[in-house]
Amino acid sequence: MNGTTVGRGIMSAVFALVALGAAFPRTATAQITSITEFTVPTAASAPTGITAGPDGNLWFTEQAGNKIGRITPTGLFTEFTVPTAASAPTGITAGPPGTLWFTEQAGNRIGRVLLPDVTLTIVIAGSGTGTVTGSLGGIVCGPTCTASLAPGTAVTLTATPGAGDILVGSSVTGCGTALLCTFIVQNATIVTATFEPFLSIAVNQSQFGTGETIIVSEGVTNPGLDATVDFYLGVVLPDGNTVIFFTSVGGATGIGSLSDVTTLRPLAAAVALATPFTVSRPTFATHTWTGTEPPGTYYLFFAAVVAGSLADGSVDFGDILALKVVSFTFAP
Repeated sequence: MNGTTVGRGIMSAVFALVALGAAFPRTATAQITSITEFTVPTAASAPTGITAGPDGNLWFTEQAGNKIGRITPTGLFTEFTVPTAASAPTGITAGPPGTLWFTEQAGNRIGRVLLPDVTLTIVIAGSGTGTVTGSLGGIVCGPTCTASLAPGTAVTLTATPGAGDILVGSSVTGCGTALLCTFIVQNATIVTATFEPFLSIAVNQSQFGTGETIIVSEGVTNPGLDATVDFYLGVVLPDGNTVIFFTSVGGATGIGSLSDVTTLRPLAAAVALATPFTVSRPTFATHTWTGTEPPGTYYLFFAAVVAGSLADGSVDFGDILALKVVSFTFAP
């Protein structure tokens, strides 16, 4: 093989690499917007380890300064002197809620930072009614309650609207109208749960006999919600299971059972609540008792259910957004 042949081979290889680079362009180097520096109050403190704390701040060690430092997201410093002199604190990490742990390289010790408890305050607002319960701290709220918790504690709040009312929102980011909400309490926090009237239903009297007429009234006051629902309106017979449903014009439309929710028939299906609306029908349905109906206690119900959620044959938590029940009796 002569020098010309070798040279051609090298050039071919170079051209192939150039072509490959064109086919697969290199990823551009990541860019940053800016760098901001924050001067530690103690000079020549040799900041070493840093970690996110359970309180939403950043915590760091000052190896030469023999201190533990805290800096807020806005750049405010607080320093805490380690009890053992010249201990050279180095690594630091968040522990269980309310604690941070660090190593003392020269002091041959492990240190713990214990943070004070913070207050979680829950406020019930709106013209409706409801309660909020919590997974920790014995939280049972209405209208206002508080609980002391270690920073970094995960809390699950459960909202329960009053009869016919609905949760229209909470102040916890990302929870909105969810009846179950889990979040981390990092510092003093106020959570506001707002309930508003939503469903109304009534009958003209509580007891009926043969020849008397029952008049059913119903209404919806929708404030505008990010939800789509199925509305159900029916009567549970005295056997506690059989259900008679009504159409949108007030007539009976069929029979179902509470033991099989797939038999439930909606008054209106897939109703979007994004746009506020109000419906009021003082005489939605009537019935004159003939004396052949089963005697006992009847339950008239009006429910707003997450659209399509009953198709699996079960009623899970959060499926029912609002429910109003009225009882009455019939004796021939």
